[in-house]
Amino acid sequence: MASSGPSVLQAARITLRRMAPLLREQRKWYWSGLVFVFLSIGLTLAYPQVMRIIIDEGIQGGKMSVVNELALLMIAILLVEGPATYLRTYLFDVGARRTGARLQKQFFEHTLSQEIGFYDAESTGELNARLTNDTRELTVLISQWVPEGIQFGLYGLFGLVFMVATSPLLTLAVLMVGPLVSVGTSILGRQIQKRMVSVQGTIAAAASTAYEAFTGIRTVRAYGQEQAEVERYSEKLDAQLKAGNLHTRSAATLEGVITLSSESAVVVALWAGGTLILTGALTAGGLVSFIIYTGLVVRSFKNLSRFFAEVMRSHGATERIFTLMAREPRLPTSGGAVPESLVGDLEFQHVRFSYPTRPDVETLHGIDLEVRAGEFLAIVGASGSGKSTLGGLVARLYDPTEGRILLDGRDLRDLDPGWLRKHVTFVSQDSSLFSRSLGENVRFGSQNAKPDEVEEALAISHADEFLDELPEGLDTEVGDRGVRFSGGQRQRIALARAILRRPRILILDEATAALDSEREELVKQELRKLPDQPTVIIVAHRLSTVVDMDRVVVVKDGCIVGSGTHEELLATSGVYRDLVEDQLVSD
Repeated sequence: MASSGPSVLQAARITLRRMAPLLREQRKWYWSGLVFVFLSIGLTLAYPQVMRIIIDEGIQGGKMSVVNELALLMIAILLVEGPATYLRTYLFDVGARRTGARLQKQFFEHTLSQEIGFYDAESTGELNARLTNDTRELTVLISQWVPEGIQFGLYGLFGLVFMVATSPLLTLAVLMVGPLVSVGTSILGRQIQKRMVSVQGTIAAAASTAYEAFTGIRTVRAYGQEQAEVERYSEKLDAQLKAGNLHTRSAATLEGVITLSSESAVVVALWAGGTLILTGALTAGGLVSFIIYTGLVVRSFKNLSRFFAEVMRSHGATERIFTLMAREPRLPTSGGAVPESLVGDLEFQHVRFSYPTRPDVETLHGIDLEVRAGEFLAIVGASGSGKSTLGGLVARLYDPTEGRILLDGRDLRDLDPGWLRKHVTFVSQDSSLFSRSLGENVRFGSQNAKPDEVEEALAISHADEFLDELPEGLDTEVGDRGVRFSGGQRQRIALARAILRRPRILILDEATAALDSEREELVKQELRKLPDQPTVIIVAHRLSTVVDMDRVVVVKDGCIVGSGTHEELLATSGVYRDLVEDQLVSD
């Protein structure tokens, strides 16, 4: 039989255990806040005792001096309790925000460390929802509900102690409604937690849908699919509302049970207490203080039920966050050998590969290939032939399923990934530009580059041609994903960014496809002039890209079916001739 999920106390323990390291970091804020929590508790619990003395000794005893003195004491209690509540709220809120920010940073850092295959399977919109919505749930829990949970828990405990001290018999009568509260909290609490997980899932799904529409707005607009996206988003919202209504129904039922049982306790207290006064077993002041304590305990149960609901809600949030944070990357981001020098010779040995999201479909079938240092190599083939996959494997975006890729005779998997990516740079056709300045995008990964080095990289990529026309120059904001620039300009910025790193191996995956043939040829000529000429691997489709390359490798259905210069392949490779003829016809 499947488990119905953890109980409220189990969920609280699990959440606390997961959050403990982060909470300890901000303990000075929480401990300071607890001081004012306990001060507020003490003042609140003292209030009914003062009321009892005023009634029994002051009013019924005919001592106006006692009434006046204790009335002033009550005013003093209120004047101290207000600032204590403010400081408790402020200190816990600051600590919670710092904890939340720390959790967001850790989640962001850990998620960025995951391999590219992870992002192939995960929705970036949902990851963003986890980063924002789920961490906010935890921040609210810590800042608001934890101090209130402590406060009302102690109110309930000490309120019961004072009730027993005032009248054990009356307390026993009131507690007869307790089992109803316990059963209601236990059964409905589990239901609330289950339905809250469903709510969080639908919120993430709606956020993901909106994120996709916003980031793909040009595609949406180009195909006139605005209304279709609105309807798609509306479906997600309907699912969110349905899940939310079910959760609200359970929460409202629990609230009703708590209210009914707690108000019944007050009625029982009044009835039984009046009987005890008439028999002389209880004073009027004692009954008033007992009813105040009963109200305090009742209010504690009400607020604790909300606290438990928030704990269950936050447990769902921590479940998702810490499940992701517990995931170990399939490809490490650090660790391994750091060679003192690098020549740049590459060798594929019997390489087979399947993408993690499609493990049953083999993309590459036993690839054997050598690439000499400083060589300009083109990889060509029909769409889906596996040519881009070869470039991604060299950059170690993925690891081979079988076989090895050697760099200067060493398996890429034995090398430190950080060191490798300093020397191997991959530029895709749709290289991302970040919503920052043009200069920040060019310096991405080369923060310490000198101004003359930046200028040289811009000149090699011919990005300086349009840079001179920009009034703000390198300070020009590129907009979201570089939307303020054309496709060709974005590619030249991406090329400049890669060239600035001075890699030993530069992989261009259709990275010049948006450039005209003349500019593309100029870029290749500039690359050949670099002092430490890198090994350049160009994954290309356009014929003009490959005609003057040192060597062209032809890939078909995941296999290398030809290798040589452009002229040699025209004479020896039917597959290559077909590619050339198809392009000539399409042109």
